[in-house]
Amino acid sequence: MSLLPKLFDLFDRSPEIDNHTYVELAEYFKTATTEASREENELIDEVVKYDDQDWKRVPGTVNEPIEFFQVLATTHLWGAAPKSSTSTSDSPPGKAVRTIVSKTSDSLLGKTARSIAKSSSGLVSPDSEVEGAWGKATTNIDVAAEQGLAYFWHFMAYASNNKAQRDHGRLLRMQVDVPGSHSSYTVASARIPFPGVDNRVFPVRWTWRREKNGDFVLGFTFKGSNEHVERAIREDERAAGCTRGTTQGFWRFKPLAPNVCSATLVFQAVMGGRIPVIAMNWSLKSALSFAESFRDKYERNGKAVDAELRLWFPPPPPVETLNEEQAGVAQGCLALETDVALGKAMSTLDCIASEAFAYQFAACGREKMRISEEEGDRARVVFKEHTTHDFEWAVVKKMPFPLTKREFLSRFLGFKEPTGDLVVICEALPDSTKVDYGANLKVVRGKTTGVFRFKPINDNTQCEVTLVQHGDAGGIVPERVVVAKIPQALSPVAEMRELFQRDDAIDGAKRSELAAIINTHSVDLTGKSQRLVKSVTDKFASLSDAAFEKLDSPDFFVNMSVAFKEGSSAAIGRATTIVDAPIAEVAAWELAKTSRENQKAHVAFGGLDRNLKKINDNQDIFHVVYDLSIPGFLPRQFVSRVVWEWAADETELTVVADSVEHTDFPKRKEYLRASSTVVVKYKQEAEVGEIPQTKVTWTQKVDLGGRIPKWAQNRQGVGQLMYLSTMRKRFDKSLAMDAASNLRVLTMIQNHDGNYSEREEEILEEGQKMLALFEQQKSKELKMSSPTTQAKMAFKDGQSHAYGWSSAVVRASPAQVLAFVWDTNKRAGIYADYLEKTLDEDGEHSKLMPAGGSKAKLCNMSEKQAKVIGGALASCIAANLTASAAVDEWILRYPAMRELEREYVWFRPMMNTIAQRLLESVSWGIKMRLYTGAGLSTMDLISDVYMIYMYATTEGQQGTALSLGIMVGLCMLGQLLIVFAQRHKGPRRVMLKEMLIVLTGIAPGIHAMRVANGAQQAEHATIDPGMELTCTRGLEMAFESCPGTVVQVYALIRLMRDGKATSKAALGSIIVSALTTGFSAATISYDFDVNPQRRRDEPDFYGYIPDAALGRTLVFGCMIVNGALLLLVRSVSLALLAAAGGGRWVLAYLAGDMGLYFVYKLLRCDLWHWIPLEGAASVVESVLERLVVKVLVDFTGVVQFRAPGELGGAYFTFNMIMALAASFASTRVYPDAAVIVASLSGAWACVTLCFALLVKRGFLGTFFSLETGHAWAKSYFLDGGGDEVKKRIFEHNRRQWRSVRGEVREWIEAGWERWEEERPGWFDEAWKATVDEDMLPTARAGAGGGEGRVAPVSGGRDA
Repeated sequence: MSLLPKLFDLFDRSPEIDNHTYVELAEYFKTATTEASREENELIDEVVKYDDQDWKRVPGTVNEPIEFFQVLATTHLWGAAPKSSTSTSDSPPGKAVRTIVSKTSDSLLGKTARSIAKSSSGLVSPDSEVEGAWGKATTNIDVAAEQGLAYFWHFMAYASNNKAQRDHGRLLRMQVDVPGSHSSYTVASARIPFPGVDNRVFPVRWTWRREKNGDFVLGFTFKGSNEHVERAIREDERAAGCTRGTTQGFWRFKPLAPNVCSATLVFQAVMGGRIPVIAMNWSLKSALSFAESFRDKYERNGKAVDAELRLWFPPPPPVETLNEEQAGVAQGCLALETDVALGKAMSTLDCIASEAFAYQFAACGREKMRISEEEGDRARVVFKEHTTHDFEWAVVKKMPFPLTKREFLSRFLGFKEPTGDLVVICEALPDSTKVDYGANLKVVRGKTTGVFRFKPINDNTQCEVTLVQHGDAGGIVPERVVVAKIPQALSPVAEMRELFQRDDAIDGAKRSELAAIINTHSVDLTGKSQRLVKSVTDKFASLSDAAFEKLDSPDFFVNMSVAFKEGSSAAIGRATTIVDAPIAEVAAWELAKTSRENQKAHVAFGGLDRNLKKINDNQDIFHVVYDLSIPGFLPRQFVSRVVWEWAADETELTVVADSVEHTDFPKRKEYLRASSTVVVKYKQEAEVGEIPQTKVTWTQKVDLGGRIPKWAQNRQGVGQLMYLSTMRKRFDKSLAMDAASNLRVLTMIQNHDGNYSEREEEILEEGQKMLALFEQQKSKELKMSSPTTQAKMAFKDGQSHAYGWSSAVVRASPAQVLAFVWDTNKRAGIYADYLEKTLDEDGEHSKLMPAGGSKAKLCNMSEKQAKVIGGALASCIAANLTASAAVDEWILRYPAMRELEREYVWFRPMMNTIAQRLLESVSWGIKMRLYTGAGLSTMDLISDVYMIYMYATTEGQQGTALSLGIMVGLCMLGQLLIVFAQRHKGPRRVMLKEMLIVLTGIAPGIHAMRVANGAQQAEHATIDPGMELTCTRGLEMAFESCPGTVVQVYALIRLMRDGKATSKAALGSIIVSALTTGFSAATISYDFDVNPQRRRDEPDFYGYIPDAALGRTLVFGCMIVNGALLLLVRSVSLALLAAAGGGRWVLAYLAGDMGLYFVYKLLRCDLWHWIPLEGAASVVESVLERLVVKVLVDFTGVVQFRAPGELGGAYFTFNMIMALAASFASTRVYPDAAVIVASLSGAWACVTLCFALLVKRGFLGTFFSLETGHAWAKSYFLDGGGDEVKKRIFEHNRRQWRSVRGEVREWIEAGWERWEEERPGWFDEAWKATVDEDMLPTARAGAGGGEGRVAPVSGGRDA
């Protein structure tokens, strides 16, 4: 049977089938010619009107991709509906059924190969309207409108059925189509995980139609009845006892582009029965998760979607078509273009004007929302839309601390002017305008008014954008903050410039145009230009090659040298290289001084200004200003005349540049004029592998002027020669050239005739002898960093130098490998970019980066978001004990990482390995948590010892001192027993050393240090350091912290009752004990729940702690405070009983409470504990374990112990209620302490409520579960599915699964031979040792295998 799930997973094509069905349905909806009937139209009209309500935004959803709104129920507290009757069903319980009514239909549904049945349908009006909460969700979906309709119409899709089964089990789920109509009937069931609350069943009628404007509307209502549906509900066994719920509403899919639509969901769901309104309202947002899963399924790259929406955005209306009110608004804002504005920004955009106009109107587009999130905006929302080109929106901007956030409410209005300009005006809304953010944001209202003007240029291939803006930040804002915020206010222009930039294409077009001019060779120089070329070249011609001294070049392929003219201290630099491009292309790249690529490089180099004035095709005036970045020195200004000329044979191009004066670029006092002379020669070389080659020689002399020493100027000038390296890399084609070269060598090797000269034969023979040397025993293997590489070292007799040998597996033929080695002239062998290794020597990898939030999916990941996610891994490692738990939290926190895990099986193992390597670098987080717990434990011990001394020396308190001493002694004794059990198999001196550590009271700190340092289980140890630390904590809580706190509270109450002074030390000791207990209890529960392996194995029990970092922190804090307060509440109540009635009252209460628990376990046949012991050991362990766990839950509320194998969820909750009741009952016998008890109990109840609100709601049912330990143990085998899960039944006490022992034996006998062949990972000797001898296959048992074995104790849910 276990083979079937594997076969299903292997051949599963359900996503492909679902998508195919969606496409077919979408095509049908798009081309359908039949209209909805009058009855169907009335049904849709009735539900569509529910959109007209006073919607309130759901808190916490203002910046979400989906906007959620609600209208909460207030008058209808309880809803009741008749329960369904039951009868025998012909189909298996929970079977997913889809029936098509009638035999023939022109619709797509009638054409598919599915079952056909006859039925009639009709509407049945309910007796009364059902009131309840309403929800609304609206978002953009990256799919066509008809595809969205198909997604929800196909109710029985594989994905939907699988999700329903995971969430609600195998409950009734079906669909009945009505051919020839626009209607369908469905039944969905919901499992309610709370005791005493029935499951729900929802019969629904669905109807669709296409509106005249192209929208698709899908209405649904409970006001319909179908014979097949009603019969299925009556006859289905799983529907027995279900309460009928009701739902109604509609989906609207509005086309925005061919593959983008706006989706709006309005619905109401009434659970029926006796469900409080507060519960229905609370669950409203989770019910809207349909919209979230819908959006996630079709989400695409945000930039691509935004571009598609811009392409299909409607053109703006002409200005003359605006109404009177709009025209007045436009006129008022346009006045800013002539008045003084706060700021102005201009740029040229590489797009048509209508595309830029559409971008500005996408106030909440994907890219703008991403930018807004990265800037820290608290809200950005369009809250009112008059028309497509007229809407109102709000943004709440973050301000520097301590300024309050600023709210800006604006109206956007767009139109087209007669000149062809497209205009968007932004008007500040009145102060009376209010926006629903779903929360009460503390903001100060600011105002902004502006005008965006998009002017088409260059035949409308580009546009000029101008933004003028006037703003008032409101409140009292320092001038420096206002000035700092001006660039941010004008940032939309920069955003558009970045979004639409086509720098490479535009630069390429201009370079091609210039290269074409250069290639004509027909440009004649004027006399002045010829003289300039001759004079400049003559300046450097007098220097011979011997005059240049070679310099060390940072680039292997660029030769650099320097020379000095006689009598001058100014250096003349020269650089030479080979560029992989033709002359005209290289020269055009350098001569295009104002290209966007060169402009960016200019700014990066410290450039302040860069201009080019064209004189003619071969002559320019070039002006450039550089900041020397030296304090006290002015920027340098260069003005040069640039001329190029071909040589007579047209194989060499010369470019000269010499300093000149020009009226367009006069001297300025804020700059210092510098001079430079440059000669660049481009010479054609022979092609290499059909790749043109150009030799470039760059010679220059620079004078920076001023008082800069010549040696500094010379160094600066030589540094400028690296520009040639930039040129070479810009056109580098080394990979293509190496490939061609390697192919030539490979061809030579393959065509070799196999004949060798006598000398070649000798060389080959010597090489074979060297290889044989490493086969001797004298060779030594070397450890290599790569596991795929082997290496050896050997010595010849009589020689002192070593011989090396290495071997590696290469995915290439021998000839290809030989060609790679033989081709010594390949660039890859000497190219620095191929050999360079960057080592992290500054410890940057060990820095802890703050965890940030990013909800972006993988397709919308930005560079900044990627850095945020990457930086968060370190903080996750710091907050978890293991690398796997850290990676699990990290993956669950970010949707993009969850996508990677689903897509690639290697992702999580790889990240686990990386996290394990990084763990030592950020282990201070783990150490901090471990040392905090250890520190509290040590402080608790020290405070107890001090209080023993205090009480022993105080008259009348010797009994208290004796009680505390006994408890500390029991704790020490328990720890000594743990040491004995842990170390008795090892050397005695080690055991004695560990016992000495216990007796000195530093054991918690030592154990914490071992865990923090990653210590492994010692050779003779019974358990690992982590489990040893947990056992020590449990003993401390059970024998010292809990009873010690009760005794100290009792002593404190006695002192207060007798009117004696109370000691601050006594109160401090109580607080330390409470915090120690709370921290230890919280740590146990937290570490169990966040363990990724446990979450995967038992997803219904583990995983209640949220995945987000903040949620985890809050839950952990709640558990600490909860445990500490519960200990104080229980201690005070018991101390009050002792103070009022003596020890007999306390013993009577404890005996009754414990007796009730044991009776409960006995009546449910659930006394046996899960640890797989036998005989008397099992009896003793079960009784002691039940006793200890009950005490720990009574005093600490360890959430982990709600497991079925321990207290059980229902009794855990009952135990907490009884603890609260007992605390108030104690005030009846000691009324003077009522205020203290009420305060502590109230605080504990509030913290418990906060805990319930913070954990994942789907796990609240585990706190009310009635599942027993034996049922839980058997569930591994009965419900597990695969063999890897079934085998875990042997981790439990045999008495718990005695009733299925026969089935387990049959499973073992049937699978053993197959497991021996397949050898699955879990089928090892350790697991075989846990199998009972009578269950082994006959051949194995007869051979005596496994005789005398004892089943080891292994971890289950409660390990």
